Amino acid sequence: MRIKGVDLPSAFHLNNPHQLEIPFFQRRYVWDEDNWLRLWESIETIVKKKQNPYLGSIIFKEKPKSDEMHEIDKSQIIDGQQRLTTLSIVFRAIFDSIPEKPDKNGHTRFKWKKELIGMLFYEDKNKSSYETKIKHSYIDRNDYDLVIGFVKEDAEGNNSINRKDGSDKILNQEKKEEYLRDHRNILACYLFFKEKLDAIEEDSRWDYFEQLYRCQNLLVRITLEADDRNEQDIFDTINSAGVKLTSYDLIKNNLFSQLMDFYLKEKDRSRAEKDVMSFYDETWKKTFERDNKCIKFWDNTRGHGVYTSTNSEIIVSAYAINKGIFNPNQDGQTRADLPELYRKFVQEKCSSVDSIKVLIEELCSYADIYTERLKPIGSEQSISYEDWEKRLLNMLERISENVFIPYLLHLYITYANDENKLKEKFHELEVFVMRNVTSQHSTKNFNRDVVSFISDESKVVKMSNEISNTDIENGLKNNVSNSSGTLILFWIELYRAFKNQDSKSDYEKTELEYNFTLEHVMPQKWHECWENVPCYNEASEAIENKERDDKKKSKIYSIGNMTLVTQSFNSSLSNRPFTEKVNGWTDKKGKIKKGYKDYSKLSITTEDILKKIGETEGSFVERTEWDERDIYLREKKLISEVIALWGNPQV
Repeated sequence: MRIKGVDLPSAFHLNNPHQLEIPFFQRRYVWDEDNWLRLWESIETIVKKKQNPYLGSIIFKEKPKSDEMHEIDKSQIIDGQQRLTTLSIVFRAIFDSIPEKPDKNGHTRFKWKKELIGMLFYEDKNKSSYETKIKHSYIDRNDYDLVIGFVKEDAEGNNSINRKDGSDKILNQEKKEEYLRDHRNILACYLFFKEKLDAIEEDSRWDYFEQLYRCQNLLVRITLEADDRNEQDIFDTINSAGVKLTSYDLIKNNLFSQLMDFYLKEKDRSRAEKDVMSFYDETWKKTFERDNKCIKFWDNTRGHGVYTSTNSEIIVSAYAINKGIFNPNQDGQTRADLPELYRKFVQEKCSSVDSIKVLIEELCSYADIYTERLKPIGSEQSISYEDWEKRLLNMLERISENVFIPYLLHLYITYANDENKLKEKFHELEVFVMRNVTSQHSTKNFNRDVVSFISDESKVVKMSNEISNTDIENGLKNNVSNSSGTLILFWIELYRAFKNQDSKSDYEKTELEYNFTLEHVMPQKWHECWENVPCYNEASEAIENKERDDKKKSKIYSIGNMTLVTQSFNSSLSNRPFTEKVNGWTDKKGKIKKGYKDYSKLSITTEDILKKIGETEGSFVERTEWDERDIYLREKKLISEVIALWGNPQV
């Protein structure tokens, strides 16, 4: 590995026959006006203030040479695709903006033509032609080559830079917004910088070319040798401003590069590229890149905090776990290793074009199942208890557990023709997850459990049974988190509605959206308005002093003291006394605030909190107070419902 500060001519290997390859199936160029504006501001710093801003880093990986005569040096751009593409377009835009007539110092456009050709093109002696120095990706190659143009000998025998006929109509300022909407950002990039340059006085445009051309140490160039395998580690270490190179990107490029290598053993490059592109269009593009909506879906993230991943990263990881490419139980293996693990797997297991094509087709089939049946359940989507698929997905999403997706894909494939068995397996996993949540067992080993579940499905039930109902009782009596409490109460409410849907009950909805927030009936800041409320132990005996404070702190976080309200309602409830929470109150400005009676229609509030059992059998009266005795009773009721829901791993 070699590291060096370089100017732009060196970055582009000025006058050296050196090709810079962007991986053939790399994702499209995505820099937009925000990125271009930041670069333009840096360019103006160079020209007007004569300062040397740092434009970022680029990583090249040398490609091994063959025995072909006159073969040029080639490097793959590991990082810096967006930056180098943009800078090359900037140079072309500057060149186009320089007037034909000489400036006041006698400079002419011809003076810089040689330098521009040396930076943007190389001479291929095998073809007796000039080729663009940056060989762009399949998806952007046509637009990039149109912008950069080509070298052709003019009538006087000198090399000139041209564009194909009709380019002027394409490179039209009026089309910039259209190109941005259509994700043809390379064309929009050229138009952005051309517009900036055209607004500058003609004689001053020379400075932009000359200063940018001569400015030292604008970039850090890192060159990896052909046998280096740590490009992802290097990228993650130095990259902070660029477009993140994901495991998905590297895996896609590696798979199709290896497929290309197999084809090149059988046919020439032109035919090989045609066949690979055709297969790519039929499989990968159709699954991951068929339109902008599809691309956006795979780029979207799923999960929360440290568990956040893009959908594309989730699927390549899930497939790898199912096929034994990646095993999180194996010491030293992490998701960051996926590109190298895929590369080794193909190298060891795929011995022909057909074998690697089968792998790609299978990965795409996993992805199709993911999009059809494992899409995230948004908070705006209604869910019923009967919808067993959405039910489990909602639970997994709310505890941020993307780790179970490999197992779910395994189940969908294994039981593709047996819906009843699939439902049974989903229920087993639901019970396993919720017994862990309700008992407050650690979930940190879930990623390891998944591998064992795939190899032996019976372990799901076995591990569920290791958590006793007593563990669940104890877990629900104290320290229940807001997220767990919300999830548990949400599904108890829907379970009640499901059980009573055929009776004349007052349940308003059998479907709910997951847009509630947790409310502690006895507030967390109970000292403010609940100081005079007596405190009781489990035997209904009044207790005082420190024991009283400890007991209140403990029971505030019992499942028995929790309910669900809308988010807007929760903030106004604050720490009000119980009667005001129920009936409402008038604030300091004279505004009437409504309480549980008006806003909370869920049975976990109307049946459990607003009412209590009367003196005669079967009667209920309105509740006027709330203390530990009420919490104990409701706690017991809710625990029994949790056991009914998730007490038995069998359907």
